[in-house]
Amino acid sequence: MAGPDEVAKTLASSYERLRKYDAKGLDGKAVAVCDKILKAEIDPSLLREVQKTKCVCLIRQQKLDAALTIAQKEGFKLEEAFVLYKQKDSQAALSLLDQLGPAENASPAAAHLRAQLNYRMGDYDEARAEYDDLVTRAGDGAMNELVANYIASSVLAGSSDGVMEALGRAANVGRDAGEAFELMYNKACALIAVGDSHGAADALASAISLGQAFLQTDERLTDANVAAELAILKVQRAFALQQGLTKLSAAAASPENEDLAAETMDLLHEALAANASDKAVSAVAANNLLALRGDHEVFDSFKRMRLHAADATNLDTLPQSSQQTIAVNRALLLLKMNKTRECRKLLADLRAASFADLASLDLIEAVLLEQDGKAGERDTFLDSQLEKALASNELDRAAKLALARAQTQISVGEIDAALGTLRDRPELRSQPSILNAALTLCQHAGRDEEADALLSDDSSLASTPSGGDRSAEVRVALLRAEVTARRGDPAGAVEIYDSILSGKFGPIDGDLRMEALANYVLAASRFDTEAAEAKAKALPMPAGIDEVDVETLEAGLLKAKARPRRVRSIAASSDAGPRSPAAEDAAKKMRSLENKRKKELKKRAKRREAHLAVLRERNGPDFDPAKEKVDPERWIPKNMRQAALKARKKRGAKLTGAQGGGAVGAKEAARLDARASATAPASSSKTSNKKRGKKGRR
Repeated sequence: MAGPDEVAKTLASSYERLRKYDAKGLDGKAVAVCDKILKAEIDPSLLREVQKTKCVCLIRQQKLDAALTIAQKEGFKLEEAFVLYKQKDSQAALSLLDQLGPAENASPAAAHLRAQLNYRMGDYDEARAEYDDLVTRAGDGAMNELVANYIASSVLAGSSDGVMEALGRAANVGRDAGEAFELMYNKACALIAVGDSHGAADALASAISLGQAFLQTDERLTDANVAAELAILKVQRAFALQQGLTKLSAAAASPENEDLAAETMDLLHEALAANASDKAVSAVAANNLLALRGDHEVFDSFKRMRLHAADATNLDTLPQSSQQTIAVNRALLLLKMNKTRECRKLLADLRAASFADLASLDLIEAVLLEQDGKAGERDTFLDSQLEKALASNELDRAAKLALARAQTQISVGEIDAALGTLRDRPELRSQPSILNAALTLCQHAGRDEEADALLSDDSSLASTPSGGDRSAEVRVALLRAEVTARRGDPAGAVEIYDSILSGKFGPIDGDLRMEALANYVLAASRFDTEAAEAKAKALPMPAGIDEVDVETLEAGLLKAKARPRRVRSIAASSDAGPRSPAAEDAAKKMRSLENKRKKELKKRAKRREAHLAVLRERNGPDFDPAKEKVDPERWIPKNMRQAALKARKKRGAKLTGAQGGGAVGAKEAARLDARASATAPASSSKTSNKKRGKKGRR
């Protein structure tokens, strides 16, 4: 038995090895050393520290059950909360964090875990506040991961304040080449948050170049590994380009739009082919590809969504809003493909999982009922869900359901009922979509008095408490100003726009302010050009406006008005500037298909003339093709026409009956009688069959 000195020496050696293994990340060896120390150590304070080290090493090894057992036994609340976070039990983990002591609760590790839990549970305002505190405490030494998480939570919380400032603080810190492209990625996310999709796309292009150059310096990484690491950057760049596509919707047929669509498609295909280790990247790429294609290549989109987005575990790292978008798109795709059973099952699973976007589920369910020919059940379902939404004060959901119900009523000619659905619920008057639909319906029905009553109703402006989000009130006011200008009262519209810009209906900035300014200029230009020019100075100038030749533009407009308009073909637009290889290939295919069709039409015309010539020769010079009865089976092969079928049927009737069942004469019966043949005398005919003798050689 070893003495005290020898035990102390062994323990000291074990502690030294434990520190070495922990520093090198050799968690398996560290756990083995912890077990040896726990058997020999007698100091309770040291035993607790060794147990905590063992628990942390087990967490790193993803042995979560063993780590949870130690954490619960020893009372390690923070470690237990982290294990529950890894096991996706977010609510229990958050409850444990509330039980921490003051010192441990104020630690950066606890704050970081709380921010992660709030982000996962969809409480982005709390997550943003936690990350803001962490970034502020870290100062210029803030980790790149903290900056990225702060940007993401700020974007999802709908607040871009401080995003660029935090990014600037992080950019001022000296960083190695490995973090440069990650920082550029964070900058792109911040630019997307403030609505600068063009700048975000450029930043992501730089991030892809920097990341590829850095990763290729690692000899251990293959080209496939590099592509997998860059997949998330390509998906994000594709998203930024898609945002630019929506802004160019007014010029949908422009070469610029074609190039953007082709490049976006290529990026998404490359990201899917890279097979990134984070399955959420592939799921987002498949979803964005589905959104970009729309109604085209539906079956391929279905296969990709089933492969990458059907498994809910692939989406765990995404925010709840992104998960909901992907789930709704999957349901819409199933609906588009008439897979009603799978669609209903998905809707039931989403409702059971407390899906937040219930309005989308309600609308899809209503469409399923309509497809089944159950219009009455559809209307009853929409009415019941609308009342539930109003009872629970879910105004956004109620507005969507009310619009859908009004649409079903309009489709059967019930205009009064549709107006009642939109107008008779005071709770919904604060929703711009409801007011816009009601006004449009009144104008189409010629009910100007009811439209005036809706415009003069102030109930929609008294529903938002002070200090809350009043963007809905601003949108309602913008809508009233627009309708007022459309009805021939530009001065009244300008008055409303003045109230909006002065902040009467709440703070206004960003896109809403630009929209109000632009509409103010349009309305004021009809009666007060000086005021319109003064306000126009505050509007930003479009990119590249200095390069536009006004005289050439006016001359082109005059020429366009002087002659009938025609649609430019793809061949005619080939000189509009350089295109991407994908766009050029698509144009070549379209030109080839167009040429093939023209040749086919020429061949068909020649065959028709030859056929008519034969008919004229057969029927004489008085033959008129317009008066002759056209054979309806002229396109069917001759062996499949009715005359051929009847002929085969008649021919088959002569050959009916079982094999050998026909009448046999006496002569044939005697010839076939084997017994009579055996007893009959030899026939004289056999004499003629004498064997010839063998002839030898002469």
